[in-house]
Amino acid sequence: LVNVFDKEERQAEIEKITGKAAQADHIASRTIKAINVKMQEDPVYYKKLADLIKDTIAEYYHKRITEAEFLKRTQEYEDKFFNGRSEDAPEAIAGNDAAMAFYNFSKSIYDNRADAPEAFHIETSLATDKTVMDNIYINGKKVIEWHKDDDVVGKINISLGDSIYEILQKYNMDTDWNQIENLIEENIKVAILKYK
Repeated sequence: LVNVFDKEERQAEIEKITGKAAQADHIASRTIKAINVKMQEDPVYYKKLADLIKDTIAEYYHKRITEAEFLKRTQEYEDKFFNGRSEDAPEAIAGNDAAMAFYNFSKSIYDNRADAPEAFHIETSLATDKTVMDNIYINGKKVIEWHKDDDVVGKINISLGDSIYEILQKYNMDTDWNQIENLIEENIKVAILKYK
C-alpha cells in the first residue's frame, strides 16, 4: 500500500502506469484521498483544491482537454497539495499552517463584503493564532487536552470575540455577531486539530 503523503512512493507508482490519462487518474485519486485525510485542518483550502481536481477530471472525460493537459493539471494540483498552501499566502502568515487556515476561514466568511480589506484577514488570523497560543500554554507548558477543558475553550472564545470585534471596528466593518460567532466556531475546530 502506498503512503499518500510520501511523494517518492507516489512517484514510483506513477512510473509503473502506462498512458498519460491513466497516470492523471491515479494522481487525481491519490491527491483527493490525501485531501480527504487533511480536510478538517483547512476545509476552505482543501475543498477548493478538491473541486479543481474534480473539475479537471470532468473536463477530460467531456473531451474538453487533452490527455497531456489532464496529466499536467493533476500534477500541478498534487504539487499544490504538497507545497502550495503558502505560495498564495500573505508574507505575514506564510509558513504558519494554523494562521493560514484561520486566514482562509476569515476570507470565506467576510470576502463577499466590499469592506473587508486583505489586512483584516491577516490581522484576524494572527490574532486568532496568538489568542489560542496564549490560552493553551501556561508557563511554557501546553495544557493537556486543553480542547476538553471548558474554561480554556471559553477563554479562547471570549478573547477571540473581543479581538475580532476590535479588528472589525478598526477597519470600520459591520460587526455582525453571527459572522463573528461562525468564524470563532470554525477557527476553534481548526485550532483543536492544529494544537492538539
